[in-house]
Amino acid sequence: TQSTWGLVFIFSTLVFQINCSSKSIFTRWGRTTCPNGTELIYSGYMGHSSYNHPGSGANYICLHSNPNYLQYNPALNDRSLIYGVEYEVNDNQVPELTHLHNYDAPCAVCLATGRTTYIQMGRNTCDNDHRTEYIGYIMSHHFRDSKSEYICVDRSAESVIGSYENRDGGMLYTTEARCGSLPCGPYQAGYELTCSVCSVSNPSFSPAVSPSTQSSTQSPTQSSTQSPTQSVILFRANHIFLFVSFYFFCLCCFVKFMY
Repeated sequence: TQSTWGLVFIFSTLVFQINCSSKSIFTRWGRTTCPNGTELIYSGYMGHSSYNHPGSGANYICLHSNPNYLQYNPALNDRSLIYGVEYEVNDNQVPELTHLHNYDAPCAVCLATGRTTYIQMGRNTCDNDHRTEYIGYIMSHHFRDSKSEYICVDRSAESVIGSYENRDGGMLYTTEARCGSLPCGPYQAGYELTCSVCSVSNPSFSPAVSPSTQSSTQSPTQSSTQSPTQSVILFRANHIFLFVSFYFFCLCCFVKFMY
Protein backbone atom coordinates (compact mmCIF):
# COMPACT_ATOMS: atom_id res chain seq x y z
CA THR A 1 0.00 0.00 0.00
CA GLN A 2 2.80 2.40 0.86
CA SER A 3 4.49 1.67 -2.48
CA THR A 4 1.22 2.39 -4.29
CA TRP A 5 0.77 5.74 -2.57
CA GLY A 6 4.39 6.57 -3.31
CA LEU A 7 3.87 5.87 -7.02
CA VAL A 8 0.71 7.98 -7.01
CA PHE A 9 2.64 10.85 -5.44
CA ILE A 10 5.46 10.64 -8.01
CA PHE A 11 3.04 10.35 -10.93
CA SER A 12 0.93 13.29 -9.72
CA THR A 13 4.03 15.43 -9.31
CA LEU A 14 5.16 14.67 -12.86
CA VAL A 15 1.71 15.42 -14.30
CA PHE A 16 1.55 18.73 -12.43
CA GLN A 17 5.02 19.74 -13.65
CA ILE A 18 4.15 18.86 -17.24
CA ASN A 19 0.93 20.86 -17.08
CA CYS A 20 2.65 23.88 -15.54
CA SER A 21 5.33 23.81 -18.24
CA SER A 22 2.76 23.84 -21.07
CA LYS A 23 3.66 27.12 -22.74
CA SER A 24 3.88 28.30 -26.31
CA ILE A 25 5.65 31.26 -27.90
CA PHE A 26 4.47 32.93 -31.10
CA THR A 27 5.16 36.14 -32.99
CA ARG A 28 2.40 38.60 -33.72
CA TRP A 29 3.54 40.20 -36.96
CA GLY A 30 2.47 43.81 -37.48
CA ARG A 31 1.54 44.60 -33.87
CA THR A 32 3.35 45.86 -30.75
CA THR A 33 0.98 44.19 -28.29
CA CYS A 34 -0.13 40.62 -27.61
CA PRO A 35 -3.68 39.19 -27.67
CA ASN A 36 -5.69 39.15 -24.45
CA GLY A 37 -4.76 36.27 -22.17
CA THR A 38 -1.16 36.14 -23.40
CA GLU A 39 2.00 37.77 -22.10
CA LEU A 40 4.25 40.17 -23.99
CA ILE A 41 7.87 38.96 -23.96
CA TYR A 42 9.16 41.85 -26.05
CA SER A 43 8.16 44.07 -28.96
CA GLY A 44 10.28 45.54 -31.69
CA TYR A 45 10.77 45.92 -35.42
CA MET A 46 10.43 43.41 -38.23
CA GLY A 47 13.72 42.64 -39.95
CA HIS A 48 14.64 40.95 -43.25
CA SER A 49 17.23 41.04 -45.99
CA SER A 50 16.71 43.56 -48.76
CA TYR A 51 14.22 42.62 -51.47
CA ASN A 52 16.92 43.05 -54.18
CA HIS A 53 19.73 41.13 -52.45
CA PRO A 54 20.12 37.45 -53.38
CA GLY A 55 21.83 36.57 -50.10
CA SER A 56 21.52 37.07 -46.33
CA GLY A 57 18.54 35.57 -44.50
CA ALA A 58 15.24 34.58 -46.13
CA ASN A 59 13.21 34.59 -42.91
CA TYR A 60 11.48 37.47 -41.17
CA ILE A 61 12.68 38.10 -37.62
CA CYS A 62 11.42 40.25 -34.76
CA LEU A 63 14.26 42.55 -33.68
CA HIS A 64 14.17 43.88 -30.12
CA SER A 65 13.34 47.58 -29.77
CA ASN A 66 16.33 48.08 -27.44
CA PRO A 67 19.33 46.15 -28.86
CA ASN A 68 22.70 45.64 -27.19
CA TYR A 69 26.03 44.39 -28.55
CA LEU A 70 29.09 42.28 -27.77
CA GLN A 71 32.19 43.00 -29.84
CA TYR A 72 31.60 45.03 -32.98
CA ASN A 73 33.35 46.83 -35.83
CA PRO A 74 31.67 50.15 -36.74
CA ALA A 75 32.98 49.97 -40.32
CA LEU A 76 30.43 49.08 -43.02
CA ASN A 77 31.84 45.71 -44.11
CA ASP A 78 28.92 44.59 -46.32
CA ARG A 79 28.64 41.04 -45.04
CA SER A 80 25.25 39.69 -43.98
CA LEU A 81 22.82 42.62 -43.95
CA ILE A 82 19.43 43.17 -42.36
CA TYR A 83 16.90 45.92 -42.99
CA GLY A 84 13.55 47.03 -41.67
CA VAL A 85 10.43 45.68 -43.37
CA GLU A 86 8.06 47.93 -45.29
CA TYR A 87 4.39 47.39 -46.09
CA GLU A 88 3.74 47.38 -49.84
CA VAL A 89 -0.06 47.58 -49.85
CA ASN A 90 -1.30 50.04 -52.46
CA ASP A 91 -4.90 50.60 -53.56
CA ASN A 92 -4.97 47.50 -55.73
CA GLN A 93 -4.75 45.17 -52.74
CA VAL A 94 -6.69 44.93 -49.45
CA PRO A 95 -8.46 48.22 -48.56
CA GLU A 96 -8.11 47.79 -44.79
CA LEU A 97 -4.31 47.75 -45.13
CA THR A 98 -3.72 50.55 -47.64
CA HIS A 99 -3.12 53.18 -44.93
CA LEU A 100 0.07 51.27 -44.05
CA HIS A 101 1.67 51.62 -47.49
CA ASN A 102 5.39 52.52 -47.28
CA TYR A 103 5.38 52.42 -43.48
CA ASP A 104 7.68 50.07 -41.55
CA ALA A 105 6.24 47.07 -39.70
CA PRO A 106 6.54 46.30 -35.95
CA CYS A 107 6.19 42.94 -34.20
CA ALA A 108 5.61 41.39 -30.80
CA VAL A 109 6.76 38.07 -29.31
CA CYS A 110 4.05 36.60 -27.09
CA LEU A 111 3.77 33.82 -24.50
CA ALA A 112 0.64 31.67 -24.17
CA THR A 113 0.49 29.66 -20.93
CA GLY A 114 -1.48 26.43 -20.66
CA ARG A 115 -1.93 25.97 -24.40
CA THR A 116 -0.14 25.23 -27.67
CA THR A 117 -0.25 27.61 -30.64
CA TYR A 118 -0.16 26.91 -34.35
CA ILE A 119 -0.52 28.89 -37.59
CA GLN A 120 -3.42 28.08 -39.89
CA MET A 121 -2.76 29.23 -43.44
CA GLY A 122 -5.74 29.77 -45.72
CA ARG A 123 -8.45 30.31 -43.06
CA ASN A 124 -9.23 33.27 -40.83
CA THR A 125 -11.22 31.25 -38.27
CA CYS A 126 -9.89 28.54 -35.97
CA ASP A 127 -11.62 25.17 -36.23
CA ASN A 128 -12.66 22.63 -33.55
CA ASP A 129 -13.45 25.35 -30.99
CA HIS A 130 -9.78 26.28 -30.83
CA ARG A 131 -8.98 29.73 -29.52
CA THR A 132 -8.21 32.50 -32.04
CA GLU A 133 -5.15 34.51 -31.03
CA TYR A 134 -5.29 36.75 -34.10
CA ILE A 135 -6.29 36.69 -37.75
CA GLY A 136 -4.73 38.34 -40.77
CA TYR A 137 -3.28 38.01 -44.24
CA ILE A 138 -0.53 35.80 -45.64
CA MET A 139 2.31 38.10 -46.70
CA SER A 140 5.83 37.81 -48.14
CA HIS A 141 8.20 39.36 -50.68
CA HIS A 142 7.01 40.02 -54.24
CA PHE A 143 7.33 36.97 -56.49
CA ARG A 144 9.90 38.78 -58.65
CA ASP A 145 12.12 39.72 -55.67
CA SER A 146 14.42 37.66 -53.45
CA LYS A 147 12.92 34.69 -51.65
CA SER A 148 11.21 35.09 -48.28
CA GLU A 149 8.98 32.99 -46.06
CA TYR A 150 5.22 33.35 -45.81
CA ILE A 151 4.03 34.83 -42.53
CA CYS A 152 0.65 35.70 -40.99
CA VAL A 153 0.39 39.49 -40.55
CA ASP A 154 -2.36 40.82 -38.29
CA ARG A 155 -5.31 42.32 -40.17
CA SER A 156 -5.24 45.19 -37.64
CA ALA A 157 -1.57 45.81 -38.25
CA GLU A 158 0.17 48.92 -36.96
CA SER A 159 3.14 50.86 -38.29
CA VAL A 160 6.32 52.12 -36.71
CA ILE A 161 5.66 55.74 -35.73
CA GLY A 162 7.39 58.25 -37.99
CA SER A 163 8.54 55.60 -40.47
CA TYR A 164 6.68 56.77 -43.58
CA GLU A 165 9.27 56.86 -46.35
CA ASN A 166 9.82 54.71 -49.42
CA ARG A 167 13.15 53.21 -48.29
CA ASP A 168 12.27 49.63 -49.22
CA GLY A 169 14.54 46.99 -47.59
CA GLY A 170 12.43 43.99 -46.64
CA MET A 171 8.93 43.97 -48.10
CA LEU A 172 5.43 42.78 -47.21
CA TYR A 173 3.00 42.04 -50.02
CA THR A 174 -0.33 40.27 -49.68
CA THR A 175 -0.43 36.83 -51.27
CA GLU A 176 -2.78 35.77 -54.06
CA ALA A 177 -3.80 32.24 -54.96
CA ARG A 178 -3.20 30.81 -58.43
CA CYS A 179 -5.41 27.83 -58.98
CA GLY A 180 -4.38 24.95 -61.21
CA SER A 181 -1.87 23.13 -59.11
CA LEU A 182 -4.02 24.46 -56.25
CA PRO A 183 -7.65 23.24 -56.56
CA CYS A 184 -9.74 25.89 -58.30
CA GLY A 185 -12.86 25.20 -56.26
CA PRO A 186 -11.81 26.43 -52.82
CA TYR A 187 -8.94 28.63 -54.06
CA GLN A 188 -10.08 31.56 -56.19
CA ALA A 189 -7.54 33.11 -58.54
CA GLY A 190 -6.63 36.62 -57.45
CA TYR A 191 -8.13 36.41 -53.96
CA GLU A 192 -5.84 37.58 -51.15
CA LEU A 193 -5.22 34.63 -48.83
CA THR A 194 -5.94 34.89 -45.12
CA CYS A 195 -4.55 33.16 -42.05
CA SER A 196 -5.02 32.77 -38.32
CA VAL A 197 -2.91 31.98 -35.29
CA CYS A 198 -4.80 29.50 -33.12
CA SER A 199 -4.20 27.79 -29.79
CA VAL A 200 -5.29 24.55 -28.16
CA SER A 201 -5.77 24.54 -24.40
CA ASN A 202 -4.20 21.87 -22.23
CA PRO A 203 -7.33 20.11 -20.92
CA SER A 204 -5.95 19.61 -17.40
CA PHE A 205 -4.48 23.09 -17.03
CA SER A 206 -6.65 25.54 -18.94
CA PRO A 207 -8.76 28.59 -18.14
CA ALA A 208 -12.25 28.08 -16.74
CA VAL A 209 -13.47 29.99 -19.77
CA SER A 210 -11.69 30.87 -22.98
CA PRO A 211 -10.92 34.58 -22.84
CA SER A 212 -11.92 36.52 -25.90
CA THR A 213 -9.31 38.07 -28.11
CA GLN A 214 -9.09 41.78 -28.71
CA SER A 215 -12.05 43.10 -30.63
CA SER A 216 -9.79 44.27 -33.42
CA THR A 217 -8.70 40.70 -34.14
CA GLN A 218 -12.11 39.01 -34.03
CA SER A 219 -13.87 37.79 -37.14
CA PRO A 220 -17.24 39.41 -37.87
CA THR A 221 -19.10 36.36 -36.53
CA GLN A 222 -17.33 36.36 -33.16
CA SER A 223 -18.69 38.13 -30.09
CA SER A 224 -17.22 38.84 -26.69
CA THR A 225 -19.11 37.83 -23.53
CA GLN A 226 -16.43 38.79 -21.00
CA SER A 227 -14.09 41.65 -20.43
CA PRO A 228 -10.32 40.97 -20.72
CA THR A 229 -9.88 41.69 -16.99
CA GLN A 230 -12.54 39.13 -15.98
CA SER A 231 -10.96 36.52 -18.23
CA VAL A 232 -7.49 37.00 -16.80
CA ILE A 233 -8.81 36.85 -13.22
CA LEU A 234 -10.66 33.60 -13.91
CA PHE A 235 -7.61 32.18 -15.66
CA ARG A 236 -5.32 32.91 -12.71
CA ALA A 237 -7.90 31.83 -10.11
CA ASN A 238 -8.23 28.49 -11.86
CA HIS A 239 -4.48 28.01 -11.73
CA ILE A 240 -4.36 28.84 -8.01
CA PHE A 241 -7.20 26.40 -7.32
CA LEU A 242 -5.39 23.62 -9.18
CA PHE A 243 -2.15 24.43 -7.38
CA VAL A 244 -3.76 24.32 -3.89
CA SER A 245 -5.77 21.19 -4.69
CA PHE A 246 -2.72 19.35 -5.91
CA TYR A 247 -0.65 20.09 -2.83
CA PHE A 248 -3.52 19.18 -0.54
CA PHE A 249 -3.68 15.85 -2.33
CA CYS A 250 0.09 15.42 -1.94
CA LEU A 251 -0.20 16.16 1.78
CA CYS A 252 -2.86 13.46 2.17
CA CYS A 253 -0.67 11.00 0.29
CA PHE A 254 2.31 11.85 2.48
CA VAL A 255 0.29 11.32 5.70
CA LYS A 256 -1.04 8.02 4.39
CA PHE A 257 2.43 6.95 3.37
CA MET A 258 3.98 7.78 6.75
CA TYR A 259 1.22 6.47 9.02
